[in-house]
Amino acid sequence: MFICFEGIAGSGKTTQTKLLADYLKNVKGKDVFVSAVYERERRKAISDFMNLSGIKADQNAVMFLFQALHAAQYHEVHEALMSDKIVIADRWRYSFFAHHLQQNTFNGDAMLMNQLDLLTRRYL
Repeated sequence: MFICFEGIAGSGKTTQTKLLADYLKNVKGKDVFVSAVYERERRKAISDFMNLSGIKADQNAVMFLFQALHAAQYHEVHEALMSDKIVIADRWRYSFFAHHLQQNTFNGDAMLMNQLDLLTRRYL
């Protein structure tokens, strides 16, 4: 089973993800995997990389970094689902598409962003 919370920043996705995961684990005794593509450790790694390397990232560069994170997330989720775990995702694809369309990444070319996303998860 795959459950996903989508929404704008500050809308409560992480809170709802945690509440549901705790309920399923502690009350229902289910095996749960929580997927958060941009959680604390990954956020720090991306930030450290950009700060240490002196990258002046434009929105296109940021999109590629996020696609790398998505590839890792897709792999983790696939493995969890194959292990019969309930997967709860704190964001999935649509929050990121909305963000990058609003930021005019790749000049707002939604088809190009979709193709990059397909490439990211092609080999799962």
